[in-house]
Amino acid sequence: MADGHVFKALRYWIILLYFYVCFSGALLPKTNPDLDISGDTLLFISHGLTTVKIQHFNHRSPSSQHAKNLQLPNSRLLLLGCRFTINSSLSLLLIRLANDVELQPGPVGSSSSHDILSDLRDLSTKNGLKIIHQNIRGLVANKDSLCQMIDDSKHIDIISLSETHLSDSEEAQVQLDGYTFINRPRKTGKGGGVGVYISSSVPFHRRLDLERDGIECIWIEILFPKSKGILIGFIYRPPSSSKHLCADFENKLESMLSAVSSKNKECILTGDINCNYLVSSDNKELKAMLLSFGLKQLIKDPTRVTQDSKTLLDVIYTNRPQNVYSVKTIPAGLSDHDMIGCVRKLHNHKFQPRTITCRNYANYDPISFCNDLRSNSLTPVFKSSCVNEAWSFLKAILKKCIDKHAPAIKKRIKGKLCPWLTQKVKQEMNTKDQLLRKARKTNREIDWSSYKRQRNKVNGMVKNCKSRYHRELLEETVGSPNKFWSAIKKLYPTKSTKEPGAAFLVNGAVETDKEVIANLFCKFFTDVAGSLKRKIFPLCNFVWKRPLTIDTQQPLENFEFRSVSDKVVFNALKSLKRNKSSGLDNFPSGMLKDSADIIAKPLTHIINLSLATGSIPTDWKAAKIVPLFKSGSMAEIDNYRPISILPSMSKILEKVDPKDNSVTH
Repeated sequence: MADGHVFKALRYWIILLYFYVCFSGALLPKTNPDLDISGDTLLFISHGLTTVKIQHFNHRSPSSQHAKNLQLPNSRLLLLGCRFTINSSLSLLLIRLANDVELQPGPVGSSSSHDILSDLRDLSTKNGLKIIHQNIRGLVANKDSLCQMIDDSKHIDIISLSETHLSDSEEAQVQLDGYTFINRPRKTGKGGGVGVYISSSVPFHRRLDLERDGIECIWIEILFPKSKGILIGFIYRPPSSSKHLCADFENKLESMLSAVSSKNKECILTGDINCNYLVSSDNKELKAMLLSFGLKQLIKDPTRVTQDSKTLLDVIYTNRPQNVYSVKTIPAGLSDHDMIGCVRKLHNHKFQPRTITCRNYANYDPISFCNDLRSNSLTPVFKSSCVNEAWSFLKAILKKCIDKHAPAIKKRIKGKLCPWLTQKVKQEMNTKDQLLRKARKTNREIDWSSYKRQRNKVNGMVKNCKSRYHRELLEETVGSPNKFWSAIKKLYPTKSTKEPGAAFLVNGAVETDKEVIANLFCKFFTDVAGSLKRKIFPLCNFVWKRPLTIDTQQPLENFEFRSVSDKVVFNALKSLKRNKSSGLDNFPSGMLKDSADIIAKPLTHIINLSLATGSIPTDWKAAKIVPLFKSGSMAEIDNYRPISILPSMSKILEKVDPKDNSVTH
C-alpha cells in the first residue's frame, strides 16, 4: 500500500512538471532588433538567453545561384520553433513517465457492454441443456445483479449457486418467475449453502437419496422422454482452514460418489470445491478421488482473480465429456469468483418456452364492442325453453364478438425480474464490469481502485432505485387496502411460490408425460373426497348414539325460488373484477362487465330458466383445476391441493342471493 502512495505522488509530480514545461514556453524572449542573421553565417542559439549572442564561422559559399538567394527566417520565429520542439519532446516524455496512457484509450461505457457478457449470451443461444454456476457470496445482496444478467441473456436452464448465505426464512425473497428454486442452507452456522434455479420447462426430480449430511450439496435427475436420466450435482466445499469443513469430508464425498456411480448414469458435478487446479500439489488426494470415479474436470482458466493471485476453484466434472461442449469462464462481476458454464448436448429434445393464452387488448374499444354486440339478435335466447340450448345461443354471440375485438393469442412468458433496474443503472453496471476486466488485465492498483469505487457507486444506485420503486408502488395503492396488501406481499414475500414439477413419482417410477400426469392429478383430486368420507365417523352411528326426538306433527315447509330481476343480474355483472382469471369459457370478466347492460336480460332469462327447471348449463359446472404445491417433495402428487377456476357465468349465478329470491310456505 505504501508503494502505491509513492507511485501516486510521483505521478502527480510528473503531471505538474508537464504543465510547467507547457506554459514555460508560452512567452517568447525579447530579441535584439538590431540583430541580423542573414548572410554567410552559421548560428548557434542558446535556449536560456533573452539576448542572443552570435558566433559565426565562414564557410564555403554555395555554388548554386538558387542557394545564394536563400534567406534565414527571422530570429523570433526561429526561437519559437526551437522551444516548441524542445517542449513537445519533454511533454511526450513526461506523459509516458506518468504511466497513465492506454494503448487504445476511449470511454468506458455501455457502448461496449456487449463484450462483457457476450460469452453468456453466446452460451444461452446454444442447443442443449444450458448450465451455469456462480459463487454468489450472498444471494439476497446480489439477486438484482443476477436478475439483470438473466434478463439480458436469452434462456438459461439451470443456474447453480454456492455460498448463498441463505436461511430457510429468506428463501421467499429470492424466488424468480419461471424457475423452481431449491435451497440447502448451511446447518452449522452462517455463510455457505448451495441453491439452484431450475427452469420450469426442465423435467426433473430431486435425488435426496444421493445427498449426504456434512456435505453442502444438492442432487437432481433430469428426465427427458425416451432417454436415460442425467444426474446433476451442485456442491460447495469450504476452505481447508474453515471450521465448517466436515472432519471426514473425503470419506463422505467418496460414499456419495459411490452411490452416484452405482446408478450407472451420466453425471455432471459443478460447484466450488476450494481446490486450486492451477497448482498440481494442492489437495492431491481429493483430485485423485474424483478422477478415480471417472470424473473429468473441464474448466481450464482461473475462476478467482484478485490483485494478488489467480486460482481455479470453480469446477465442472463429468463422466461423459463427449456430451458436453461450449465450456466457458465468464467474468460476470457478481463476486470475486467468475461464472462458469457449459452446454450438455440434446439431440432429440428441444425445450419449449413457457407460453400462456391471453387476450390482445391493443385495439379493444368498449363502445365498438358493445355496438357490435347489439347488432346481433338475441331472440333465440328468449324463445328457448332449454337451459343448455339458450346458453349455447348466447355463448356463440359472445364468443364471436369477444374474439373479434380481443382475439386470443399465445404469449411467451418472460417477466421483468427487477423492474426497478433503470437503463442508467444497467449502464453503470456495465461500466463496473468493464473496469473489473481492465483491473484484472493490468493488475494496477489504480485500476482496482477505480473498479471498487464504481462497484460501491452501483450498489448505492441499486439501493436507491429499489427504494424509490417500492415507495412509488405503495403510494399508488394508498386508496385501496386490497391493492396495498397485494403490493406488500409482492415486495416482501413471506412464502415461497413453487411451480409444479415436470416429473412425478408414480408407483416408484418417474413419469414425465404431461397427459399422463394430468390424468393422475384428475384421479387423485376426484378420489380424495371418497377417501376422506371413509375416514369420517359414519353419520348413522352418530345418530343412533344420540337419538333425537322429532315432532312429526309439525308441518313441513315448502321451498321454491322466486324469479330473478334484471337489476340483480346487472349488478352482479358490474361487480365482476377485471383482474380475475377466466374459466374454461375464456370470457374475460372485464368485457362481460363492459357489456352488462346488453347481456343482463338474456342472462336473466337463462338463470330464471335454470331455477325453474332445477338444471344448470353444463358449461357452468366445468372448472379449470390447477394443482397448487403445499410442502414436501414436489415429485409426490399427494403434496398438491386443487384450485378451481370457475367460468364467469358460474360466478354470476353464485352472486344471486337466495334470501332475496326464495320463498317458503
